[in-house]
Amino acid sequence: MEGWFVQATNKSPISTNGLHLLIAALRSFYTMIRRGVFDPQDQRFHPLYAYENPMYSKVLEVDPQRWSTGLRRHPFRIAG
Repeated sequence: MEGWFVQATNKSPISTNGLHLLIAALRSFYTMIRRGVFDPQDQRFHPLYAYENPMYSKVLEVDPQRWSTGLRRHPFRIAG
């Protein structure tokens, strides 16, 4: 199984909305450093991160049905 499902509980140190915000921020962060900085001299971007974005799954992007059925059966909880 690829990926994971996180569900905040009432004892979690972060709320559900805070967790969604954190994940969105991490996705954006990795997207930005993967794209890198633009160099006006050679008119291209220079990546700051050499690997694929770890916040996205190629398996789940190809087969979204797998996300809705397989992964939600096995959540793990974050509790403080």
